[in-house]
Amino acid sequence: MTRRPNQEPIIFGEGPWLLLRQPAPAVSGHSATELLDLGRHLQSPLRYIAAAGGVLLAGEMPLAAGFEGEAREQLIALVHGEGRKQALPEAVLVAESLAEFPDAVQRDDAWLLPATPRREAEICIERVAGAARVSARLTELPAEPAPDAARAIFEFACRAQATLRFARVEPDRTGLLVTSEVSTQQLALLPQSVWAVAAGCRCLAREVRALADPALARAYIQIVVEADARVADGRVGSFSIS
Repeated sequence: MTRRPNQEPIIFGEGPWLLLRQPAPAVSGHSATELLDLGRHLQSPLRYIAAAGGVLLAGEMPLAAGFEGEAREQLIALVHGEGRKQALPEAVLVAESLAEFPDAVQRDDAWLLPATPRREAEICIERVAGAARVSARLTELPAEPAPDAARAIFEFACRAQATLRFARVEPDRTGLLVTSEVSTQQLALLPQSVWAVAAGCRCLAREVRALADPALARAYIQIVVEADARVADGRVGSFSIS
Protein backbone atom coordinates (compact mmCIF):
# COMPACT_ATOMS: atom_id res chain seq x y z
CA MET A 1 0.00 0.00 0.00
CA THR A 2 1.31 3.45 -0.92
CA ARG A 3 1.96 5.77 1.98
CA ARG A 4 0.80 9.31 1.41
CA PRO A 5 2.38 12.40 2.92
CA ASN A 6 0.14 14.23 5.36
CA GLN A 7 1.20 17.87 4.89
CA GLU A 8 0.03 20.37 2.32
CA PRO A 9 2.14 20.55 -0.85
CA ILE A 10 4.05 23.63 -1.96
CA ILE A 11 3.47 24.28 -5.67
CA PHE A 12 5.47 26.90 -7.55
CA GLY A 13 6.62 27.80 -11.03
CA GLU A 14 10.19 27.39 -12.26
CA GLY A 15 10.73 28.27 -15.90
CA PRO A 16 8.55 26.00 -18.08
CA TRP A 17 7.62 23.78 -15.13
CA LEU A 18 5.16 23.78 -12.26
CA LEU A 19 6.90 22.05 -9.34
CA LEU A 20 5.45 20.31 -6.31
CA ARG A 21 7.37 19.80 -3.08
CA GLN A 22 5.74 18.29 -0.02
CA PRO A 23 7.23 17.09 3.29
CA ALA A 24 6.78 13.33 3.66
CA PRO A 25 7.35 12.53 7.35
CA ALA A 26 5.54 9.20 7.04
CA VAL A 27 8.51 7.75 5.12
CA SER A 28 11.33 9.69 6.81
CA GLY A 29 12.74 6.61 8.54
CA HIS A 30 13.38 4.71 5.32
CA SER A 31 16.72 4.20 3.60
CA ALA A 32 17.43 5.62 0.16
CA THR A 33 17.00 2.16 -1.35
CA GLU A 34 13.59 1.84 0.31
CA LEU A 35 12.54 5.34 -0.78
CA LEU A 36 13.37 4.60 -4.41
CA ASP A 37 11.37 1.38 -4.17
CA LEU A 38 8.42 3.11 -2.48
CA GLY A 39 8.50 5.74 -5.21
CA ARG A 40 7.62 3.09 -7.79
CA HIS A 41 4.15 2.91 -6.26
CA LEU A 42 3.48 6.62 -6.71
CA GLN A 43 2.01 8.00 -9.89
CA SER A 44 4.82 9.20 -12.16
CA PRO A 45 6.61 11.59 -12.02
CA LEU A 46 6.09 11.75 -8.23
CA ARG A 47 9.10 10.53 -6.26
CA TYR A 48 10.65 10.65 -2.81
CA ILE A 49 13.79 12.72 -2.36
CA ALA A 50 16.23 12.27 0.51
CA ALA A 51 17.38 15.61 1.91
CA ALA A 52 19.19 16.90 4.99
CA GLY A 53 15.95 18.26 6.46
CA GLY A 54 13.94 15.08 5.85
CA VAL A 55 12.17 13.33 2.99
CA LEU A 56 10.27 15.30 0.35
CA LEU A 57 7.65 14.22 -2.14
CA ALA A 58 8.47 15.86 -5.48
CA GLY A 59 6.87 16.10 -8.89
CA GLU A 60 6.28 18.50 -11.75
CA MET A 61 4.17 19.18 -14.81
CA PRO A 62 5.04 21.10 -17.98
CA LEU A 63 3.67 24.62 -17.61
CA ALA A 64 2.00 25.63 -20.85
CA ALA A 65 1.22 29.32 -21.21
CA GLY A 66 -2.18 30.08 -19.74
CA PHE A 67 -2.72 26.63 -18.22
CA GLU A 68 -1.17 26.91 -14.74
CA GLY A 69 -4.48 26.04 -13.10
CA GLU A 70 -4.78 22.85 -15.13
CA ALA A 71 -1.20 21.80 -14.32
CA ARG A 72 -1.83 22.49 -10.64
CA GLU A 73 -4.96 20.32 -10.66
CA GLN A 74 -3.03 17.53 -12.37
CA LEU A 75 -0.32 17.61 -9.71
CA ILE A 76 -2.85 17.48 -6.87
CA ALA A 77 -4.62 14.57 -8.58
CA LEU A 78 -1.31 12.69 -8.78
CA VAL A 79 -0.69 13.16 -5.06
CA HIS A 80 -4.11 11.67 -4.28
CA GLY A 81 -3.74 8.86 -6.82
CA GLU A 82 -6.58 10.14 -8.98
CA GLY A 83 -7.23 10.77 -12.62
CA ARG A 84 -5.70 7.72 -14.37
CA LYS A 85 -7.74 5.20 -16.30
CA GLN A 86 -6.54 1.61 -16.03
CA ALA A 87 -7.03 0.54 -19.66
CA LEU A 88 -3.97 0.21 -21.88
CA PRO A 89 -3.50 3.13 -24.28
CA GLU A 90 -4.11 2.17 -27.88
CA ALA A 91 -0.93 1.17 -29.69
CA VAL A 92 -1.75 3.36 -32.67
CA LEU A 93 -2.05 6.42 -30.42
CA VAL A 94 1.31 5.70 -28.78
CA ALA A 95 2.91 5.30 -32.21
CA GLU A 96 1.40 8.61 -33.37
CA SER A 97 2.74 10.33 -30.25
CA LEU A 98 6.25 9.15 -31.17
CA ALA A 99 6.10 10.73 -34.64
CA GLU A 100 9.03 13.07 -33.90
CA PHE A 101 11.28 10.04 -33.42
CA PRO A 102 11.59 8.44 -36.87
CA ASP A 103 14.24 6.03 -35.55
CA ALA A 104 11.74 4.38 -33.18
CA VAL A 105 11.51 0.63 -33.85
CA GLN A 106 8.49 -1.35 -32.70
CA ARG A 107 9.26 -4.76 -31.21
CA ASP A 108 6.35 -6.83 -30.00
CA ASP A 109 4.34 -4.45 -27.82
CA ALA A 110 7.10 -1.91 -27.20
CA TRP A 111 9.04 0.77 -29.06
CA LEU A 112 12.83 1.14 -28.83
CA LEU A 113 14.82 4.31 -29.48
CA PRO A 114 18.52 3.63 -30.08
CA ALA A 115 21.19 5.58 -28.25
CA THR A 116 22.37 8.71 -30.05
CA PRO A 117 24.60 11.66 -29.08
CA ARG A 118 21.49 13.36 -27.64
CA ARG A 119 20.07 10.17 -26.14
CA GLU A 120 23.00 8.45 -24.50
CA ALA A 121 21.08 5.29 -23.55
CA GLU A 122 18.61 3.11 -25.40
CA ILE A 123 15.05 4.13 -24.47
CA CYS A 124 12.09 1.78 -24.25
CA ILE A 125 8.44 2.86 -24.49
CA GLU A 126 5.81 0.40 -23.27
CA ARG A 127 2.08 0.41 -22.73
CA VAL A 128 1.07 -0.14 -19.11
CA ALA A 129 -2.22 0.20 -17.27
CA GLY A 130 -3.48 3.71 -17.94
CA ALA A 131 -0.21 5.08 -19.31
CA ALA A 132 2.72 4.93 -21.68
CA ARG A 133 5.93 4.15 -19.76
CA VAL A 134 9.35 5.39 -20.86
CA SER A 135 12.51 3.89 -19.35
CA ALA A 136 16.25 3.69 -19.87
CA ARG A 137 19.00 1.86 -18.02
CA LEU A 138 21.00 4.18 -15.76
CA THR A 139 23.27 1.56 -14.29
CA GLU A 140 23.57 -2.19 -13.95
CA LEU A 141 25.09 -3.35 -10.69
CA PRO A 142 27.26 -6.47 -10.50
CA ALA A 143 25.78 -9.56 -8.91
CA GLU A 144 27.76 -8.85 -5.73
CA PRO A 145 28.52 -5.11 -5.67
CA ALA A 146 30.78 -3.63 -3.02
CA PRO A 147 28.43 -2.68 -0.14
CA ASP A 148 29.67 0.92 0.05
CA ALA A 149 29.36 1.34 -3.72
CA ALA A 150 25.81 0.04 -3.88
CA ARG A 151 24.74 2.18 -0.94
CA ALA A 152 26.43 5.32 -2.29
CA ILE A 153 24.84 4.90 -5.74
CA PHE A 154 21.35 4.54 -4.26
CA GLU A 155 21.90 7.42 -1.83
CA PHE A 156 23.12 9.65 -4.66
CA ALA A 157 20.21 8.71 -6.93
CA CYS A 158 17.65 9.41 -4.21
CA ARG A 159 19.11 12.90 -3.69
CA ALA A 160 19.99 13.77 -7.26
CA GLN A 161 16.57 13.00 -8.68
CA ALA A 162 15.56 16.33 -7.15
CA THR A 163 17.24 17.84 -10.22
CA LEU A 164 15.20 15.76 -12.67
CA ARG A 165 12.14 17.12 -14.42
CA PHE A 166 9.23 14.85 -15.36
CA ALA A 167 11.28 11.72 -14.59
CA ARG A 168 12.45 9.65 -11.64
CA VAL A 169 14.90 6.89 -10.70
CA GLU A 170 13.55 3.40 -10.01
CA PRO A 171 15.33 0.24 -8.86
CA ASP A 172 14.86 -3.08 -10.61
CA ARG A 173 16.42 -6.52 -10.17
CA THR A 174 19.75 -5.55 -11.73
CA GLY A 175 20.27 -1.86 -11.01
CA LEU A 176 18.61 1.49 -11.63
CA LEU A 177 16.37 2.89 -14.37
CA VAL A 178 15.34 6.43 -15.23
CA THR A 179 11.61 6.38 -15.99
CA SER A 180 8.69 8.61 -16.88
CA GLU A 181 5.03 7.91 -17.55
CA VAL A 182 2.24 9.84 -19.21
CA SER A 183 -1.38 8.91 -18.75
CA THR A 184 -3.54 7.70 -21.61
CA GLN A 185 -5.29 11.09 -21.53
CA GLN A 186 -1.98 12.95 -21.94
CA LEU A 187 -0.16 11.05 -24.68
CA ALA A 188 0.69 14.38 -26.33
CA LEU A 189 3.29 14.68 -23.53
CA LEU A 190 5.02 11.43 -24.54
CA PRO A 191 7.89 13.20 -26.37
CA GLN A 192 8.42 15.25 -23.19
CA SER A 193 8.78 12.00 -21.27
CA VAL A 194 11.31 10.65 -23.76
CA TRP A 195 13.50 13.73 -23.47
CA ALA A 196 13.06 13.78 -19.69
CA VAL A 197 14.42 10.23 -19.45
CA ALA A 198 17.28 11.03 -21.84
CA ALA A 199 18.19 14.12 -19.81
CA GLY A 200 18.02 12.17 -16.56
CA CYS A 201 20.46 9.56 -17.80
CA ARG A 202 22.81 12.23 -19.12
CA CYS A 203 22.73 14.19 -15.86
CA LEU A 204 23.28 11.25 -13.49
CA ALA A 205 25.39 8.72 -15.39
CA ARG A 206 28.86 10.17 -14.78
CA GLU A 207 28.46 10.38 -11.00
CA VAL A 208 26.87 6.93 -10.82
CA ARG A 209 29.82 5.44 -12.70
CA ALA A 210 32.26 7.23 -10.39
CA LEU A 211 30.55 5.92 -7.25
CA ALA A 212 31.19 2.35 -8.35
CA ASP A 213 34.72 2.98 -7.01
CA PRO A 214 34.65 1.84 -3.34
CA ALA A 215 36.97 4.65 -2.18
CA LEU A 216 34.83 7.35 -3.77
CA ALA A 217 31.71 5.63 -2.46
CA ARG A 218 33.02 5.70 1.11
CA ALA A 219 33.93 9.37 0.77
CA TYR A 220 30.45 10.21 -0.55
CA ILE A 221 28.79 8.39 2.34
CA GLN A 222 30.90 10.22 4.90
CA ILE A 223 30.80 13.68 3.32
CA VAL A 224 27.17 13.74 2.17
CA VAL A 225 25.08 10.97 3.68
CA GLU A 226 26.43 11.06 7.22
CA ALA A 227 26.49 14.88 7.18
CA ASP A 228 22.80 14.89 6.20
CA ALA A 229 22.09 12.56 9.11
CA ARG A 230 23.84 14.91 11.52
CA VAL A 231 21.81 17.85 10.24
CA ALA A 232 18.59 15.88 10.57
CA ASP A 233 19.49 14.94 14.14
CA GLY A 234 20.57 18.48 15.01
CA ARG A 235 24.13 17.30 15.64
CA VAL A 236 27.29 19.18 14.65
CA GLY A 237 30.51 17.24 14.52
CA SER A 238 33.51 16.33 12.46
CA PHE A 239 34.19 13.39 10.21
CA SER A 240 37.25 11.63 8.91
CA ILE A 241 37.86 9.86 5.63
CA SER A 242 39.69 6.59 6.07
